[in-house]
Amino acid sequence: MQKGIAIVVVVLIAIAAIGGYFLYPLLNPAPATTPRLEGEIPIGVLYSSSSEAGYFKPSYDIAFEEVNEWCKQAGLPVKFVPLEENAEESTTKLVEKAESLIARGCQVILGTSWSTHVAALKSTVDEKKIVLFSPSSGSPAVEIAGDYIFRNVACIPQWYRAHVVLAKHMGIEAMIVLYSQDSFGQPGNEAMLKLCQEYGITVYKNFGYDPSAKDFTAEASVLEQAYKEAVSKYGKEKVGVNIIGVGGMCTPWLTTIAKFPSLWNITYFQGPNAAGATDVLQYAGEVASKTGFLSAGPMPAMTPKTQSFIQKHQAKYGSKPYTYGYNAYDTVWITALSILAAGEYKGETIKSVLPKVAESYFGTSGWCVLNEYGDRVSINFVIQKVVYEGGTYKWKDFAYFDSSTMSVTLVGK
Repeated sequence: MQKGIAIVVVVLIAIAAIGGYFLYPLLNPAPATTPRLEGEIPIGVLYSSSSEAGYFKPSYDIAFEEVNEWCKQAGLPVKFVPLEENAEESTTKLVEKAESLIARGCQVILGTSWSTHVAALKSTVDEKKIVLFSPSSGSPAVEIAGDYIFRNVACIPQWYRAHVVLAKHMGIEAMIVLYSQDSFGQPGNEAMLKLCQEYGITVYKNFGYDPSAKDFTAEASVLEQAYKEAVSKYGKEKVGVNIIGVGGMCTPWLTTIAKFPSLWNITYFQGPNAAGATDVLQYAGEVASKTGFLSAGPMPAMTPKTQSFIQKHQAKYGSKPYTYGYNAYDTVWITALSILAAGEYKGETIKSVLPKVAESYFGTSGWCVLNEYGDRVSINFVIQKVVYEGGTYKWKDFAYFDSSTMSVTLVGK
């Protein structure tokens, strides 16, 4: 029954987007030599790292499976085939892998989640007119109108507002802010400083770190000293720490902080895109649960389609989707519907119709309306923490952030 509901929902959403695909040829017959979409259509899936592949791949796989089943039921003679590549955290490999996907016929590449990697691919995709659709990049560095980059997530300032509003709600008066010195962390830091000022939170100390490092002992020593000083001035309950960086930075930071007991049991935000990451549970679950570690991620829309997706994910992989897995799942559907609406597999044409298709699509991550920069207009957030329950470490909801009211609601402690 739920499968039937999910298919009906998708069909209703798709009507506006692909109506032209069926009606245009009837009203305006094309010459007999004009080819229709048929056969296998290669879609690139590019991961920034192995850990990213681990928690995004299940969502992509389920979405491709559903899309192809729907095409089969609709009588469409096409099959969308994901071609996967892993940059293994290297910008050089990233560009090489993207070039390989393009050479193999991909006019659309899904991923990558790292803003630094999205920025690194900008010149390539713009020059070759290849659509790049990221599920989680939020840096303002690639917030540019008219390019070939689309992002199914809101830009960074919205992410950090969730953290700052929660900090204010918790009574934080002073914040120590660390940031990765790259195209993700630097604009994130600027946004954080402005938001702290807006909400009346003093930035006690602000400094950057090298994101290519795997150990942050030196930086943690500086943080430890600054935290002690801030606590002596404001009191422990009124001091927070915010470490800005892509999701891959979270585990190295937590394992470093494990060596500094004085930094356990503090009000500590990171990411904000670390929430739900399985590598945190696997490699840093203990220290994450011992610190006051909190991280925000997109909050899924609780619809029949979302419930169906969650059930499939749990049945096949034994867990709920990764926090940004909902956004990744939706990028597959939006991409497929855009290609069908375009009537041809050509990046330039797909780029022109994708925003309208997204506007007509309400998926597992909510209504996917994009702004003039190709980014989600707004999303709600869930702020999560790591807990030890039933003999295992797991993510648990701590608070919800409503982007329409700019307010938080605590759901657990």
